[in-house]
Amino acid sequence: MFWKQIDPTENNLRTISINRVLFIAINLKKSDGRIRTIN
Repeated sequence: MFWKQIDPTENNLRTISINRVLFIAINLKKSDGRIRTIN
């Protein structure tokens, strides 16, 4: 994991924010797929 470098707290916050963005993007793609299949 390339972002684990010097400051553990800063890198943990960065990892959490990255995971949050990825999670939101995946959920948006899933919801888009469901809406498309329903329509």
